[in-house]
Amino acid sequence: MPSELLFRKDWKIEAFDYDHGDLNELLGLFTEEYGAVDPAKPEYFQWYCQDNPAGKAVIPLARDPETGKLVGQFWAIPLRAKFPEGEFLGSVGMNALVAKANRRQGIISQLGHASPELIKARGIDFSMIFPNRRLVKTRASLPEWLSIGFLSLYTLPLDVRLFDRTRLRKNPFALKLVKLLTLLMMPLLFRARKFRSSGSKIQIQEISSFDERFDQFWEKIKDKYPVLFVRDSLFLRWRYTENPCRQYTTLVALEEGEMVGYLILRCGQIRKFPVGAVLDILVEPSPRGDLAARMLVKTATDRFHKEGMYLAVSVIRRGVQEERALRLQGYVALPGAISPQQVETGIKPINPAVPTTDLLDLKNWYLTLGDFDIV
Repeated sequence: MPSELLFRKDWKIEAFDYDHGDLNELLGLFTEEYGAVDPAKPEYFQWYCQDNPAGKAVIPLARDPETGKLVGQFWAIPLRAKFPEGEFLGSVGMNALVAKANRRQGIISQLGHASPELIKARGIDFSMIFPNRRLVKTRASLPEWLSIGFLSLYTLPLDVRLFDRTRLRKNPFALKLVKLLTLLMMPLLFRARKFRSSGSKIQIQEISSFDERFDQFWEKIKDKYPVLFVRDSLFLRWRYTENPCRQYTTLVALEEGEMVGYLILRCGQIRKFPVGAVLDILVEPSPRGDLAARMLVKTATDRFHKEGMYLAVSVIRRGVQEERALRLQGYVALPGAISPQQVETGIKPINPAVPTTDLLDLKNWYLTLGDFDIV
């Protein structure tokens, strides 16, 4: 269907008013569509949209112009980003939602068209979206949002029981065959390469807070990649310890008290599957950083096994140091045709002062799952 035919009416687009807006109405849309999910909880909204140290979220709303009923929304979450020229303020689009009765009526497209002006009014310099497969065609109707490429989803099967919760369960013969093939193929396709750490002074520790060592580490490695979202203790504390609905585990690699790298993981249910996720990993660009990355990923994977996860996942850009550690531990990036999810990266430049040569080249970015998905 041509994109222009999706616009059956001109929806009223406005930004959520934190002082006078109806929070129950906003969160109720999530409850109506998905039940008691985290974005429907006031405490989650308070944390994610109001307590963010980078600023309050911009929330474009779509209303029926005749009835005033709320029919769609998404959240633009501010995040500080480091560029070679200095810091700029970006936003990441999250929780796009349209009421079921109003889908396929161009609401997401109209929100996407109108939102840059609402975001600009809050002093944000650029905006990013990471549309899933359902939104790829919609993004094509938004030419002002520039696609700069795809991030890779890396997976590592840990237990063949993961197939018991797929459509294969309706065909016992096919289920057994797939399980057998997976068991035979796992040592070949998902093989972890051995490495030696016995002579190293690096130790992996689990910690419960983000102290000044993370600020020191950030200052040391912030120029490792041309563009990445700021990962100082203030951000990490907000993102991974103050979330009222999720619990995360943080591993650090230390050599004689000096931080060489860290990894943040979570064990939980994703679409009813026990899944272990590597949300963020960052190490110093050095040989000991290579070893630290290997040790961190192995420790995380061992934790996933111990906790009974069926699958381990991570999202990261190909070709970076941290991605290599995942591959060497057996994580595999599935081809787009069979990958359960493709992660497209879309950007809307807003402030002309932002260097577009850096902003619009995915090879300049360091992005991980924790940057854009609250797993």
